[in-house]
Order: sequence, then C-alpha cells, then structure tokens
Amino acid sequence: MKHITNDLSANETIYEAIRQIAFHKLVNPRTNVMKNTSKISGYVVKVHTDADDALCGTVDVQEYLSSLSEQQSLENGLPVGLHEGVYLSAIQNNENGMVIIPYLYSDVVITTDPATLREYVIQYSHADTVQIDAHNKVVIGVTETKEWEDSEDSPDIDELEKTGVHAHTTYTPVSILSEVAKGDNESDKSIFQVTADNIVSQHDKSQILLDAKQILAKYNAKEIVIKEDGVYLGSGSAKEPGVLGNQLATLLVDWLGTLSQMMTPTMMGPQPPANLAKFVSLQAKVNSYKASISGFLSKTVKVAE
Repeated sequence: MKHITNDLSANETIYEAIRQIAFHKLVNPRTNVMKNTSKISGYVVKVHTDADDALCGTVDVQEYLSSLSEQQSLENGLPVGLHEGVYLSAIQNNENGMVIIPYLYSDVVITTDPATLREYVIQYSHADTVQIDAHNKVVIGVTETKEWEDSEDSPDIDELEKTGVHAHTTYTPVSILSEVAKGDNESDKSIFQVTADNIVSQHDKSQILLDAKQILAKYNAKEIVIKEDGVYLGSGSAKEPGVLGNQLATLLVDWLGTLSQMMTPTMMGPQPPANLAKFVSLQAKVNSYKASISGFLSKTVKVAE
C-alpha cells in the first residue's frame, strides 16, 4: 500500500510539472490566475479627455496591491499594477449608445477582451458622466409594487401587483414625457411634456402651456393668457380692456372736484347743488383709496400701461 501511495505522489508531481510547463506565460505569476481571464479591482487615477491624445476616451486604473513589496514599489514611483488606456466598454464608440465615465479615484473592476486583449471597465462605484443615446426610445423610471412575501401563496417578483405609484420619463427623438403618479386616478398624476413645438405641464385641473404664440396658465375654465398683443385675464378671448387704477382714481378725484364746484342758476343767483357734501365726501374717499392702495385699487394685481 505504501508503494502505491508513493507512485501516486510521483504521478501528481509529474502532472504538476507538465501543467506548469504548459501554462508557461499563460498564468500571471503575481495572481496565479490565467492571463486575460481575471477581474481586476482598482481605482481610476486618470481620465483621458484631450481630443488630441491617442488615449482620449479611456481611463488609467491602478490596481489595489496586496504585497508589501509591490506597495513600496508603487510609493517609489514604479508603475506596478498600473493599467493605462482602459476602455470604458468593450465596444468603443463614445459618441453613441451607452457610455459611463467613472469618477476620478472611484473604485472600478476591469477585465480583458480575449480577442483583442483590450482592457475595459465592467463595474464602477461612482460615475462622472452617464450617456444613454438610443435610436427610438429610452424609458427611465421607478414603479412601486406590493411587498413580496416569503410564502407559498406569494407571486413571483415579476408578478407582484403594481400600486399605481410610479415616476417615469420617456425620451423619443421628438419628445420628452415625464409622469409622476401617486395612484391610478388621473387627479393623482402630474405630467410634463416637451416637444420642439411646445411645453406642457399638467396636474388635475391645472395646466400650463408654452409655445411660440402664447403662454397659457389654466385652472378648470379660468385662464391667464400672455400673447404678443397683450395679457388676457379670465379667458384668451377676453375683449374688455383692463383699467389703470391710479389713472382712474385721479380721473374720479378731478371729476368729483369739478362737480363740487358746479353752480346752478337760481332766482337768488348761482347756487351750489343741494348734495354738494356728498361730492366732497366721495372725493375724499377716492383720495384715500389712491393713497393707501385699497378700495377699488388691487394690492396684488398690476396692469402695465
């Protein structure tokens, strides 16, 4: 039995020797992992943004070093574990599609494309820029569902009932639509839509519209409309001109003052009107309105000349 055991040990030794020879230059001696197959953890030490630089659109990643000698070498300025020109994705086109640029000094995990031997980022802790550029549609949002229960009767995660609470933004080539809802009723929903022609914001009975011809603020049937030719209160088809309060007050004061000086011919000679005291009282009242911004002069609504 002892002789058989020794033979097995010798066979294992021979096998390991042959394996080492076969894997020569294929195994990373520092990590003892097959080259181009491992995931490397590190942090971003440089982001190449210079358009004239051949490495533009890539990052430099420094590995986290475990051995003391490697750390000392790094502290002495030797580029141990430094990966230069790491691509942001396996498909290098930073003008279209999805691109994520990690934040400087953020943690990343990189790997190697075995076909091209290019290194690229597959995970990151903090993003500096996130680009999503699609041909037809991009939808970003959150949809609330009822809590999953650990029981035999509980539905699968993808079958959980929706609560109606959600926040979604949909991008198309011609529009942006954002919707936030706290229930299934239309009154519980807010919508914000942008197109090349207009901007619309709506919640229940309230609506704001901006386009090239007007700004419309609407609640139920009441409107405030701003157009090139003026401001319309109550309705966009309003026809009655607005009154300038100060000028109206001045006119009334002058008018009442003239009436208080009116004289009527009588057999006894010119006499003031019998109700002169009322004209004087009204004149004083209008003067007080004008001085204190009260009465028929609004404190909150102003009309431009």
